[in-house]
Order: sequence, then C-alpha cells, then structure tokens
Amino acid sequence: MNTILYVDDEIENLTIFKSLFKKEYNVLVASSAAEAKQVIKDHDVDLILTDQKMPDQTGLDLLKELVPQYPDMVRIIITGYSQIETVINAINDGKIFYFISKPWDLKHLRSIIEKGLESRNLKSENAKLLEELKVTNKQLSEKNSILQDANEEIKKLKGRLEQENQYLRREISAHNNPSEIIYESKIFEEVLQKVRQVASTNATVLITGQTGTGKELLARAIHTMSNRSNRSMVKVNCAALPANLIESELFGHVKGAFTGALVNKIGLFELADKGTIFLDEIGELPLDLQAKLLRVLQDGDFHKLGEAKATRVDVRVIAATNRDIEEAVNVGNFRSDLFFRLNVFPIHNPSLQERRQDIPALVHHFVNKHSKKIGKEIKQISSATIEQLMLYDWPGNIRELENVIERLIITSPGNELSIGDWKPISAIKKDDGISMLEAEKLHIIRVLEKTNWRIRGTGGAADILNLKPTTLASRMKKLGIYAPQKPMA
Repeated sequence: MNTILYVDDEIENLTIFKSLFKKEYNVLVASSAAEAKQVIKDHDVDLILTDQKMPDQTGLDLLKELVPQYPDMVRIIITGYSQIETVINAINDGKIFYFISKPWDLKHLRSIIEKGLESRNLKSENAKLLEELKVTNKQLSEKNSILQDANEEIKKLKGRLEQENQYLRREISAHNNPSEIIYESKIFEEVLQKVRQVASTNATVLITGQTGTGKELLARAIHTMSNRSNRSMVKVNCAALPANLIESELFGHVKGAFTGALVNKIGLFELADKGTIFLDEIGELPLDLQAKLLRVLQDGDFHKLGEAKATRVDVRVIAATNRDIEEAVNVGNFRSDLFFRLNVFPIHNPSLQERRQDIPALVHHFVNKHSKKIGKEIKQISSATIEQLMLYDWPGNIRELENVIERLIITSPGNELSIGDWKPISAIKKDDGISMLEAEKLHIIRVLEKTNWRIRGTGGAADILNLKPTTLASRMKKLGIYAPQKPMA
C-alpha cells in the first residue's frame, strides 16, 4: 500500500482527507511544513500533497526543498487561481507533478493521485531498466563470446524502455482523456462520425443539445483525437462565472487593474495556449464580452485587464449550449458575427429520447460503474426493468439516467436491479387499461402501418424507430407482431 502525506494548516481538512483516502492508501497528515519534514524523515512517503498557503513556509518552497533528498517523491500542490502563474513556472521547472485549484473535486483529486503514483512506479521501473542496461554493457566488455546475445538483450530492453516512457507520458496527461463513449444507435454513430471528421482540424466547433446529453464528453473526444491532445483542454462554464469576474477569469489581469487585483493573473485562455478551451453554456456569455471573444477567434489575441499590450494565444475553441442561439441572435441577446464564427462546424448532440436504443448499454455501463463505487454487486438486470427504463422520456437525459441507476443500485434489495417505488412517466402514452408492453406493441404497429410494413431502408420502420432492422424484427417476434397476409390473386 502506497504512503501519501497531506499537509494543511486546517485540522478539519486533514481529518476529511484522511477519512476519504484511508481505505486506499496509508495516509499521513501534517499541519505545518516543519511537521511534514519530520514525518518524511520517519516514514517512506511516496506522494506529498500540500496546500500552498501555510504559516511557516509556502507549499511550493516546501516541495522544492524536498527535491534534492527525495527526488522520486510525487509532489502535488493545492492553490487558488491567483497563484496559478507561480505554480505553472514551478511545473515547467520539473518540480511539481500537478497543481489542483481550490476547491478540489474528489473524483478529480483521486484520479490525479492515482496517476501520480503510477508515474512514480513507471519512473522507478525505468531506473531499474537503465541499471539492467548498465550491467548488460559491462558484461559485453568482459565476455565477448556472448556479444550477439547481449546485443539482442539490449535491443529488447531499449524497446521496452521506450514503450514505458511513451506510456508514462500518456498516463501523466490521462486526466484530460474522455471516458468511454457508450452507444449502439445509428443516430449517435452519425454524431461520432462528425467528431472524427473535425477532430484533426483546428476548426471552431459548436455543440448543441439539451442539458445532460454529454456535450462535454464530445468536446473531450474532439480534443483527444486532435493534434493538441498532448496539451490541456481547459473547461469554462460561462453560466457559473460571476458577472464581475468573468473577464478577469477568461483573459487575466495585471496588478492594480482594479480594486483587489494585488498580483498579476493569467486567464483561462492563456492557460489553454497550444491546447483547447471548452466554453460550456456559451449562450450565457454577456454581450460586452462576446466582442472580446470574437477578437480572439478572429485575430488570436486579447488584452488583459489593465494592460495595453495584446497577448497572443494559439487556442482551439469548442463551445456548447443548450439554448437556441439563433433565436438569441434574433432577439439581440447574442452577436450574429460571433455566432457565425462559432458555428463553423456545428454538432447536435441528440437527447436520450432520440437514442433510446442506447439505454440498455448505458444502464449496464452505469451499473458496473456505480456498483464498484457503492460496494454492492448487481449480477442481474431483467428485460422487464430495461423495458420500463426505455419507455421513460428522460427529460434530464443521460445525467438523469445515471442518477436513477445509482439510486436503484442502493434501493435494490438483492443482487438484481429493481425499479422498486420509482415510477417513470411512459414516453409512449398508454391507453387506459393497457400495459407498457402493449403500449410498445401498439406504437410499433402504428409505425409499421405508416411504412406499409416495410422494415428496412431509408424511411422504413427501423429507420424511423432508430433501431437496427434485426433488433426491430426480434422485438416484433417477442411482442407477437406479424405482417398481414396479402390476399391471394
């Protein structure tokens, strides 16, 4: 079990951190830099995570001081936005593995700790491989008779070392990689085809779709498949930023630019230089800042608050919204020239109601994901349960489905996922006195009658229902739906 040390002068934070990670790691805590140094002397610490602001010494100075004596120790620092530039310089010097902005997200922090320890283990293995190479070279000089075999061994070791280094680089940046996209439907395959088409370009992308459909997941997929994947994708929620701070957050400011601007601060656009910036809820961006964003898209530069000199950046912009931007343009709430700049390559992310065929795969994915997190094994999901979930409208889309599955795992009495007292509203309105299966059967028959009982091809029943023809045929057989026989001539 790896040993990690958390340093913070607030005792409550130490207690919370220890309770969250004690099952996975041997957690040590310290309330000051001095205490942390003593803990490190007494224990073999694999990773240290420290707050930047402490009374006796800053976290950055503490971590730099530990480098000569403990070069293999993974160093992570927690800081506020006002200190980002200082920490970035330290990262570039190779002193810090990662910085985390306050307040930290538990899932993100857990991922960073895992990647940090993985990188440490890989570096340690690389060091061992290098020692093996040295030994092999010495043996070559002493034993010429085994020269050929030794050369082959060196080639193998070098190849493995290169692979390990490549993997190390990938793993260090893995927190930017998107989760696996789960789908089976034809309509979502078409969405992903657009993602693949645009990913390798630098074109601006506008992703539209209802709340909870996974627009950020598509943005991360575009970034990961692009030639910018070795740099960060910076996410900005335009609706969550305070109106009086949004310009400073996006573009930065210089010391003295306004009351409270005590130090220089880089903005999120500068932080995303050579990478990607994801502007979520772009429809909420104030009109006065829309002009500044337009300049970045057109000219690639902007002015920090309080600075006359322009700052140039190379940033790929991906924007997303759940609003009707064209309507916002018509009523004067969104600039038409900015809309045209953002809408270079539009991608519409369909609602879960439009891609019902994906619900079974998503249900199994979320059951596997949350069963491990909750610590409760779900071995069986009945077809009746899947059918009930597929008949619901899911106004909250995939986010709502995931939340419901997590709840059902908790409330299910045994190892089978149970709907229990959760009562969804059927997406297919039932006639009085008929069951959900009968409602589904009636809906399929109506679509078949509309297509003159043609299942395959464009405009066929399977196409209208967003199902594979084989899947529709299977459902028809199960529900007892048969095409009417043609009268004999």
